Amino acid sequence: MNRVGFRFEVFGKVQGVCFRASTVDKARDLKLRGWVRNTNRDTVEGEVEDNRKKWLSTEGSKYSRIDRCETEDYAESKHTSGFEQRR
Repeated sequence: MNRVGFRFEVFGKVQGVCFRASTVDKARDLKLRGWVRNTNRDTVEGEVEDNRKKWLSTEGSKYSRIDRCETEDYAESKHTSGFEQRR
């Protein structure tokens, strides 16, 4: 079964503050599939197979600050299982 998903990029104070780890924890709690990683632009990006986007723009780690979250939808299934943190 194909699931709608989206790519995302989160801007703000999101590197060096456990943002990726908290994203992985939340995604696993929600039983989502996808990945997250730091970029060389001081942002965090990833993909999620689900249509719930709001948590990414409102929930971060304790010391993070989310200024904005950009998303782009996709319709094909890309991830077989789990949610991972990439380098």
